[in-house]
Amino acid sequence: MKKIMYKESTSHTEGVASFEYNPRDLLSTKQSLLFQLSTPLSELREDLLRQYKGRTLGLIPLYEEHSIDRPFVLKNYKDVLKIMFEEGIIQALGKDGKRPRKGSFADHMTITFPK
Repeated sequence: MKKIMYKESTSHTEGVASFEYNPRDLLSTKQSLLFQLSTPLSELREDLLRQYKGRTLGLIPLYEEHSIDRPFVLKNYKDVLKIMFEEGIIQALGKDGKRPRKGSFADHMTITFPK
């Protein structure tokens, strides 16, 4: 259901859907700087670091557990985790023991958050 509502939302901030249809959003696609200071993906990042501190788990179980009652879709999690991995904040390995390829983050990744 989230995937369908994500596609039909009339506004997205950093790729995070509003999960609503608002005709005003179609007329104005720019936001003021004031509303961009606190961004949804930075909030997701901080929440993941806080909630999963010191834990290791797979991407899909993480998404299924954390996304309940939150406006984020799997793509949002992958985007945030990819950046966190590239910055050296988290560790990630695939089921084959390999690190993610640059610019990607597969569903089968296992993530280790710092303590």
